Amino acid sequence: MTEHSCRDGSHGSFRPARKIISIKARFPLIVDQRMRDSVTFSGITELGTLLAASEQYLYLFCEDPAFTETVRKHAPEYPGLRIHLLAPAEEASGESGGAPAYALRHFAAGEEKQDPALYTPGKDILETWRDPLLLDRFCDLLEENTLKFIPLPVAGMLILRSIATVFPYDTYLGRHYLSQYIAARNALSPDDRDLLIDIKEKGLPRIDDAYSDNVLRFLKIERKLYTQYSH
Repeated sequence: MTEHSCRDGSHGSFRPARKIISIKARFPLIVDQRMRDSVTFSGITELGTLLAASEQYLYLFCEDPAFTETVRKHAPEYPGLRIHLLAPAEEASGESGGAPAYALRHFAAGEEKQDPALYTPGKDILETWRDPLLLDRFCDLLEENTLKFIPLPVAGMLILRSIATVFPYDTYLGRHYLSQYIAARNALSPDDRDLLIDIKEKGLPRIDDAYSDNVLRFLKIERKLYTQYSH
């Protein structure tokens, strides 16, 4: 067999480069009622920036339009932070079932702007705040690459954000990690889930031998993935 040269510099075999997926979706943090009641706005910004590639950017999702006023009030306290809020539009309703359309507002340097387009749950936004089990198809959704926003719950946000980082380069590994996440999540009791949320919202120790085996398993997966693949 005659040796031949390939563009990738290899010899004797041809291995075409796999197309890397450029993920379109943003991953805002879901700010639910529990978080609004128990976490300061400063704490919310600290959690949200963990999902961004830069500490200068923050993406939040809230289904309560009143939270927009909270962001307007506090945004000037963070002059170096670009805050992007996806919340129900104040001026329009959705296309189906009377559900509200969502607007993306940008707060930076004392100014507020809004995207001209409105976004529809189901079509543009994964409705994870209503059904977190939709995230079981996380890798499929990343591969389909049609959604504009995939809001992430606080308990699993670090694992899912890490999977979103590795998946475009290694789809098999991404799916493997997602299966680990689903198995670890499904093993949690309601008390375990509450503790995981408290760990994020209240800044409790990340790893503690007093936690249940299932919580420890979840946190160890999170630590491994977020350390290696967070950005």
